[in-house]
Amino acid sequence: MTRRQIHLLGHLAAAWLVSNVPIIRAPFEWYESYFHELGHATFTLLTGGRVERLELHLLGSGAVLSSGGWPFLISLAGYASTFLFGGLLYLAAASNADKVSPRWAAALGLLIAATVIRWASWIDLPTLGIGAVMSVILIALWRWNSKALTHTVLKFIGAYVFVAGLYSPTFLLFGFGGHSDARNLSAVTGVPQIVWIALWLAMGAYGLRLLWKVEGRGRYPAAP
Repeated sequence: MTRRQIHLLGHLAAAWLVSNVPIIRAPFEWYESYFHELGHATFTLLTGGRVERLELHLLGSGAVLSSGGWPFLISLAGYASTFLFGGLLYLAAASNADKVSPRWAAALGLLIAATVIRWASWIDLPTLGIGAVMSVILIALWRWNSKALTHTVLKFIGAYVFVAGLYSPTFLLFGFGGHSDARNLSAVTGVPQIVWIALWLAMGAYGLRLLWKVEGRGRYPAAP
């Protein structure tokens, strides 16, 4: 086991522990929800649809209201995007901490601000507030110019988004989620919801395997 793999396990374990502490986990749940909804929005646009509104809720859920596009891919993309964005954010921060972490923090903060401004309703104060908090945290990290802190925070956010993406689909097994992505996929395809839940869990397991393999290569980056 390499040092990088040990750090990966540590971040994933810490993310899981934080996810079980209601108050502390709130801002990290917002990031997970944002990336989930960003996945829906991205595939809405990629399949020719239109994003009408983005919503982020204080308790960590969210929604994208859209028209057009391919419902199958749009519904599938939510949970899949948490593995993709979470994993990529973790790897981006871990790959070269002293050079890219502050830039990633600034870029991600601007992305969140731009998408919330573009898609949120101006009377939706929770979404605007959550978007502002997430953006300010990231841009403050960049402005603070503490490479070690930015490196650690970005890796943790990436790990949290990934871990939350792993356990979130399991809630659907117990009937939580209301009009869930699994229910939408079942309505579109006729395939039972449990198949889609199993598919997301398999995606997460495969993503975790890829993270493990990538972190097993090369030397751990030098401390900033």
